[in-house]
Amino acid sequence: MTLKDEPLPLGTITVMPSDGIIRQANIKKDGAYEIADLPPGRATFFVYAENPELSKLVQRLSAEGKSIVEGGGASKGLTPEQAKVLENANLAPKKYSDFRKPLLSHTIRAGENQFDIKLEP
Repeated sequence: MTLKDEPLPLGTITVMPSDGIIRQANIKKDGAYEIADLPPGRATFFVYAENPELSKLVQRLSAEGKSIVEGGGASKGLTPEQAKVLENANLAPKKYSDFRKPLLSHTIRAGENQFDIKLEP
């Protein structure tokens, strides 16, 4: 898996195959992922790559008794750097994680399959 021709070094790939049973796998540092036992047929793929700085921000704010979400929106009082981390929570373009509008699909065939997913901004 690549983003801007570079390996996407973290994240999760979710697959909705023809049998309707959702499967997930972690994306490895080299952009590789592996999902076994997919049934033949059309499958839709979704990608989410959480910004590692997001969990650090949540932990820091939690320790301070603050929340990122208050009243249904982003918390007021974040520093510009914190707001940027929150704004860029998903390092993969959001269009690849939108379950309502799937962009990535492949036909799974019996046996081994390899799909080199290239994400574009």
